[in-house]
Amino acid sequence: MTFTRITEAPWIDEAASLLPFELPRCFSEFIRHYTFCDFQIHRLHHYDNFADNFDWCWHVAITRDQSIFEFCKRHLFLPIGQPDDGNYDRLCLDLNRLKNGDCPVVQLDHESILLKNKLKIVGEPFPSYEKLTTKVLDAYFQGD
Repeated sequence: MTFTRITEAPWIDEAASLLPFELPRCFSEFIRHYTFCDFQIHRLHHYDNFADNFDWCWHVAITRDQSIFEFCKRHLFLPIGQPDDGNYDRLCLDLNRLKNGDCPVVQLDHESILLKNKLKIVGEPFPSYEKLTTKVLDAYFQGD
């Protein structure tokens, strides 16, 4: 895993403009300050943060399935990845529980969304996105 510091990320601004809400502080600070490859931690396969238009780049991946993207926007969930087992579910920031710029990461059942147009949270791998990113960055930069 490689994290490279960046000073501007116009691809993030472009993707954020598609959302009816602001990016939560915890997520915004993470993706606006670093480019990074996709990484896996505790069942989460986090999308990467490159300006490229590859399928796994956050700004591309969130809109890849328009039905899921529209559902997530409408219900205040911000997709950040998928389960590390290859499942098509989305791991999202739950903006309904946003507090002090931070919120939990939850797993949304894709079949419930696509077949029934209903919200079904099937897990909460991280109660705090900020703690997740702090742990990831601490582990990475301690290795420098």
